[in-house]
Amino acid sequence: MSKADDCSGPTPEIRLVTTRDVMATREKFRFAPCMNWNNLWNPNKVALWKDRSLTVYMEASRILAASPRSKAIRARLVKRGFSHSSRFSSLSRSCKPSCSKPCISYFDYKSDFPYVKAQKSKAYFKRFQVKFKRRREGKTDYRARNRLINQDKNKYNTPKYRFVARFAITYAEYTNKDIVAQIVHASISGDIVLAAAYAHELPRYGLEVGLTNYAAAYCVGLLLARRTLKQLEMDADYEGNVEVTGEDFTVEPAETRRPFRALLDVGLVKTTTGNRVFGVLKGALDGGIDIPHSEKRFAGFNKDSKQLDPEVHRKYIYGGHVAAYMRTLMEDEPEKYQSHFSEFIKRGIEPDNIEGMYKKVHAAIRANPEAKKSEKAPPKEHKRYNLKKLSYEERKAKLIDRLKALNSAAGAYNDSDEED
Repeated sequence: MSKADDCSGPTPEIRLVTTRDVMATREKFRFAPCMNWNNLWNPNKVALWKDRSLTVYMEASRILAASPRSKAIRARLVKRGFSHSSRFSSLSRSCKPSCSKPCISYFDYKSDFPYVKAQKSKAYFKRFQVKFKRRREGKTDYRARNRLINQDKNKYNTPKYRFVARFAITYAEYTNKDIVAQIVHASISGDIVLAAAYAHELPRYGLEVGLTNYAAAYCVGLLLARRTLKQLEMDADYEGNVEVTGEDFTVEPAETRRPFRALLDVGLVKTTTGNRVFGVLKGALDGGIDIPHSEKRFAGFNKDSKQLDPEVHRKYIYGGHVAAYMRTLMEDEPEKYQSHFSEFIKRGIEPDNIEGMYKKVHAAIRANPEAKKSEKAPPKEHKRYNLKKLSYEERKAKLIDRLKALNSAAGAYNDSDEED
């Protein structure tokens, strides 16, 4: 027998106690010989588990092997949901090799952890199914997507178009450097883009700075609408709202063809009143596309009067809020104005001529909305990072060449041996 078995004292046991008994247990063993109380609260040393309101507390130096109630205790723990792990030993040890007194010994997690709570069983992991990749990355709301792409069965294979508006986001980072607007429809093989427009195209139409504000978002929506209708040869029938007043506008059906219809897809953005995504929507509406919407989210809508103020909305479309901020900084903080609007100052753009600049941009977009092809020359030669896949004939010829090389090398070696 070991010294721990010879020590006198109460019979060691394993109890199931509530968390209220923890302090009482501490008081009980405060004067125990060779007691190191820090080990009792170390989860890697002492077996202390919580099962809802219960705490399984290993109270003695001899564990299951030495206890006459081991079978009953084992059955009770298993019934509570704890499973025995055979790779953990249940050997008892005293706090010191020379100690023969009863004490609360420490329990090493790697060797003396006899029971482990089975939180997730094998059946759970066998049936576990990972979510879609874009859901795991936090990029796609599939609940909203399903409602946007589901088409009526009696319409067969008719595309259901979505008007997608996004503000440039790289993986795990919000860059706010570009605006993307697309007309997309879903298919079995993936989404198909009918037309697209980007904020980085606006310098071609005369807008070189402020490419991500509300006014620029309106320009991107207008550009996409005019580009889509010209691609479908409907630009002459649906000119949209040429004179921007800030009021809500919905295109009316013409005598020839019905207006092009798309559903707004905002992605994961918060649809607050005055959000820039609704600036893209307003530009597309004025460009002649039919999009179901409400005026409640346009800039200038008053939730108290429940009406849209066209003057406020028009100010945002023509960059009036930017001009007002420029005037405020010029008067109150000239240094901040020099740093924040350095690109405006470099190009000679002042608060008074911002509205005229946007009017010219709108006219230029309506005059020529077609996309400009890239002038970048294609690469002369495709760079390979792996070996070219050989055909059967090529592999066969390569093997013959290797065999010939080996035979010639062997013949040369034999000739050198004969000479020696």
